[in-house]
Amino acid sequence: MQRFLFSTYPRSYADLTNKENFSQMEIKYKDNLVTAVSAECGLTKQQTNSIVDSVTSNIIKLVAQGSVDLEDSILRIQTFGSFTSTLRGARIGWNPCTGEAIDIPAIRSVSFTPAMGFRNAVSAIA
Repeated sequence: MQRFLFSTYPRSYADLTNKENFSQMEIKYKDNLVTAVSAECGLTKQQTNSIVDSVTSNIIKLVAQGSVDLEDSILRIQTFGSFTSTLRGARIGWNPCTGEAIDIPAIRSVSFTPAMGFRNAVSAIA
């Protein structure tokens, strides 16, 4: 039976470590963003780097600052997307080897939902 590669996105860690799949991905780093913004705005890379650091640290602070009383905290950037901090309640899990009950504590998780313009721009490229 022949297997077809429907997507270049890795489906597991094994796919990510496979050199054939890894070579098909283009990975962008913070330096790529800093270079692009500094060229577009006419700023030095040092100035742009400090701006990017400030923006990312403030996004983290605002999303993490969500009220303890509220289950969700949302940070919306109009043309970019929404960062949502959601409270996942405490629950009881099971150890699959022993069958023993385990208390899993409540945690906050973060998700990102791209704005419609962002989604359309990405899908237009594909």
